[in-house]
Amino acid sequence: MKKTKTWRIGEHCAGVVIRAKSCGDIVKIEIRDYYNDAILNHGAFGKIHERYIFEYLAEFTTPYYADRVVEWIKQKVWVTE
Repeated sequence: MKKTKTWRIGEHCAGVVIRAKSCGDIVKIEIRDYYNDAILNHGAFGKIHERYIFEYLAEFTTPYYADRVVEWIKQKVWVTE
């Protein structure tokens, strides 16, 4: 099941929106402009890339919000049923 979550944390995130979309075990992360929703950067990551996701997000936001995104991915996308 595909899941999407958007964090609108412009004041803590250099004026951007973070959007995570699941596609199986792969997570696509988009960094979008806070004002016009244009894609500024994007990446696709698998389960083995958890640390890379954190580092990727930390370039655009604080470690606190990077951790919140990673935790959502672990709880909602990479759950084992």
